[in-house]
Amino acid sequence: MPRPTAVYNRGMAAPESRRYHRLQLLLGLTRLALGTAYLAAVLLAGGGQALAALAAGVTASAAGQVALVAAALGAGHALLGLPTAWLSSWVLPRRYGLLHQPLRAWLADRAKAAALGAAIGLAGVEVVYALLRVTPLWWLAAAALAFAFAIALTAVLPVWVLPLFYRLTPLADATLSARLLALADRAGVSAVGVWIADQSRKSRTANAAVIGLGRTRRILLYDTLTAGFRPEEIEAVLAHELGHHHWCWPRSGSC
Repeated sequence: MPRPTAVYNRGMAAPESRRYHRLQLLLGLTRLALGTAYLAAVLLAGGGQALAALAAGVTASAAGQVALVAAALGAGHALLGLPTAWLSSWVLPRRYGLLHQPLRAWLADRAKAAALGAAIGLAGVEVVYALLRVTPLWWLAAAALAFAFAIALTAVLPVWVLPLFYRLTPLADATLSARLLALADRAGVSAVGVWIADQSRKSRTANAAVIGLGRTRRILLYDTLTAGFRPEEIEAVLAHELGHHHWCWPRSGSC
């Protein structure tokens, strides 16, 4: 599931917030170490070749063999990372009073995110192996296709992907909307409007993001942000997000 780059929560004291983020960092590093060890073990033990041989016995289709091996390796990696994912996404946020989403809804969101990620990952692997069979410049073609896909995904993210996880509605406060759009314009990041995501039905965290591309680019605010923060604070949060989208000032030429 897509996430903004930072999380704001007025209700958590500073020492408690630091402790929470240290624990999240520790879990993230643990997940990275486990994933690295898993891939190294598969490589050193010849697991890839063994899976390829098993897949060849199941189907003669090259694409089918790639799908079977990728699915097996991906499932193993996901299962290995399940405990840390559970701790970082469910146990820890609930322990610190951030998450109040029911377990069933949380699992549904995780399942949708996993299915989306698996579909994109499998498509990418299939494309790379197909290019390997047809051209020595597979790496260049794969890079070009990945770049084009990233642009397309950015464009459709607010229209097709985010509605899978949030109910999105235009910001009703016209004054705040105009203020935020003016800030984006000053930063050289044009946006078609300001939308609200119903984060409050999931957690207490508050944030903003700039999503989309061209005619789909818009400012996204969590409803927890608009409900708990003053306009100047919301503007400051958005300014942080705009920094990720700003390349160069068009008039001064500085970056």
